[in-house]
Amino acid sequence: LEVPACALHPVEDMYLEDDLFKGFPGTPDLLQEEEKSRHAFEKQQTMSGPADSGSVALQAPWWGAETKDTRMLDLMEWTIWRLVAQAREQREGMAMLCFLPGWSEIRQLA
Repeated sequence: LEVPACALHPVEDMYLEDDLFKGFPGTPDLLQEEEKSRHAFEKQQTMSGPADSGSVALQAPWWGAETKDTRMLDLMEWTIWRLVAQAREQREGMAMLCFLPGWSEIRQLA
């Protein structure tokens, strides 16, 4: 059995700061919420000391799951529609893999 060492499909990382998201009206608010959450986490880490390496994951409610805020979900939907439209224009095979926070978000976007 031989497994190729290279990626079978090119992968493109996308970040909220990228040009693609400048067209989404909620981007500035989401960036601000993310920054506030990051600062709160860092402050908590400073006060309580560093956590175990296995539990250092950022607890970021900024995506709205705990507060029923749908801005991040709206951004996910907007992004998927935008990428599907681009794929149709290119008329070549394209696959999209989306990582969503949980089952509820998957069901809402399905």
